[in-house]
Amino acid sequence: MLPAIMSGASACISGLANVFPELNVELYDLIRKGDYSEAIRKQLMIIEARKIMHTAETYPACYALLKLRGVDVGYPKPLFEPLQEKHIEMLITKFKEMGLF
Repeated sequence: MLPAIMSGASACISGLANVFPELNVELYDLIRKGDYSEAIRKQLMIIEARKIMHTAETYPACYALLKLRGVDVGYPKPLFEPLQEKHIEMLITKFKEMGLF
């Protein structure tokens, strides 16, 4: 989002915002305030969170992570399967390291 807005975009559609909307809101607020050094830090955090999410199957990961955050959106639609427990545990561990859980 940071480079896009600095290049003239007025907004961003982020898949990660489905699970961690606060990250994108915080980034947007930092950009609007002109706090670019903190915005860079937040943008890098978002990039890291996306990388972690993509280590598991992304589509089912959204379902599992939302459920862990208290938003039960049901189960992935076929052909997708729910994440295996080992993937969920890995996501929890990595996101705890980032302070997101």
